[in-house]
Amino acid sequence: MTKRELVRAVQKDVKDGKDRRQVFETYKEQFPKPVHLAAAIAGIAKAEERKKYQGLNLVLVVLLVLAGLLKAVGVWVVLSASSMALAGVLSLISLLVPLAFAFEVNRFTGGMYGLLTILCGMGMVNILARFQGDFIGTGIDFVLLGAIMALSIVLRKKLFPGLKLLSVKTDGSGTYVLG
Repeated sequence: MTKRELVRAVQKDVKDGKDRRQVFETYKEQFPKPVHLAAAIAGIAKAEERKKYQGLNLVLVVLLVLAGLLKAVGVWVVLSASSMALAGVLSLISLLVPLAFAFEVNRFTGGMYGLLTILCGMGMVNILARFQGDFIGTGIDFVLLGAIMALSIVLRKKLFPGLKLLSVKTDGSGTYVLG
């Protein structure tokens, strides 16, 4: 089996309701690094938690799509006067990245929430570093990124209790917390 097939088998077993610890023990010999297996297992939200936080997750998806659209329009406005082709390509790229995150967040992919938190934090620092007196535009960007960041933190903690920002939690004995 390839690594991708292994991960899919693990995800299927967890989604089918098998005990997470038992799934870990079954597949751990097939993974060179057990932390990758633990992350795959901990990155799957429980069905009841998915239902409980589906509305809040949808808000995050909508905010990501809105951020992508606003970014694409901003890139288009800045670059369209000099090069329509460059403006079109960069606008499309600036739209595709947030849409890719929105797609994965909509699928409840656990690893995306931590990465999204880090990228939003970096974006907020960038906004503050490039501030030039435009309080309204900067405020809109900052609030939008702050809302995305806050939602990604809350949802990661609620949906994926076994995940840290970019890794898997361990208990006092060094055993992975699998959710």
